Amino acid sequence: MQQTGFVVYLKCSIDRILERTKRDANRPLLQTENPRARIKSLFIEREPLYLKCADYQIDTGAMPNKVVVSRILEKYHARSPQI
Repeated sequence: MQQTGFVVYLKCSIDRILERTKRDANRPLLQTENPRARIKSLFIEREPLYLKCADYQIDTGAMPNKVVVSRILEKYHARSPQI
């Protein structure tokens, strides 16, 4: 992915992920008795890979979506000024 694109890690707290997904029945990995524990387990397992692959990471829970998008675009254009 890094060779052909710009990879962004949209970082989010476990609490925020739980809030965003709690009403979504289309999340089979979270259809457990303890979704919080499952999210935490997935986070611990996956975050090292996300960090390794990401060209840029941003905390999506700390600011409005428009600001997140704006910052991603700034980083993207700074890295790829020809586009």
